[in-house]
Amino acid sequence: MPAFKPFQDFSSAATEALRFLHDRFGFGLWMITRTEGEDWIVLCSEDHSYGVKAGAVFRWTDSFCSRMVQGLGPCVAPDSMLIPAYKDAPIGQQVPIGAYIGIPLKDGDGELFGTLCAIDPQPQDPTLENELPLIQLIGRLLSTCIVYELKTNADQRRQLQSELSLSSKTADSETGFLSMDAMSKLIAAEEIRCRKLGTPASILRIRTSPNPLGATAAIATAAKELLGSNYAIGRVGNVEFLVLIPECDASNGNIKKNAMVSRLNELGIEVTVNSAVRDPRSTLEAALKASEFVSL
Repeated sequence: MPAFKPFQDFSSAATEALRFLHDRFGFGLWMITRTEGEDWIVLCSEDHSYGVKAGAVFRWTDSFCSRMVQGLGPCVAPDSMLIPAYKDAPIGQQVPIGAYIGIPLKDGDGELFGTLCAIDPQPQDPTLENELPLIQLIGRLLSTCIVYELKTNADQRRQLQSELSLSSKTADSETGFLSMDAMSKLIAAEEIRCRKLGTPASILRIRTSPNPLGATAAIATAAKELLGSNYAIGRVGNVEFLVLIPECDASNGNIKKNAMVSRLNELGIEVTVNSAVRDPRSTLEAALKASEFVSL
């Protein structure tokens, strides 16, 4: 009985939830989104009017949802142009929006993850407001799926890194760090997770002077002190090392970069460190490329 089988993951649950909501309430566009800094990332969409697909990125502060989570407008607005906060929102000047639904989605810490939302070019029947409890319930169920997906991601990330570090084929024999091949596998796996949930990831590329005494130990020490437990280090050249930091945005990536430089200098290792973050409009592979040192 396929209809009673559990969903395989958040993406499959999200797709079916949006399809159900569209069948039940109509609306030209249903979306599940993630907020990340100024970015409003579309993770899943059921679109019939606006041409919005998963992976699209908009400006968070332009949206109705940004005003909804601040309490400036209601979760259900059958005629959104009657709500001053929505009428004045920049996104309403870019595309026709006559009706709006928005529900906050939370992570395991109760912080805002994103939104379940819908818009339509035309105003809707005022009785739509009576359906808020059902839509809120679906939003909470999706938040639960998100929490478990994030936990699953963390478990899978640790398992893969452990497997790679124990293999002679993917561990660097001289330093004990991962090899470039192993880092490539980790980056490819992380890119899939980033696409599914819109999570950021940062890359640090470290270059030391030739044959610095104690460089490997110093890098390992600094990383353990400053990067927490959610990172992977690989040796990608004779004096070049790569650090992958999942769920780390540009701001935190720069903070970690500067902290690593300072700590390594304190440990007597002169280094150059480049940092790059995955842009939600691009890929982690592009960030890896952006972190490369310029050849002179």
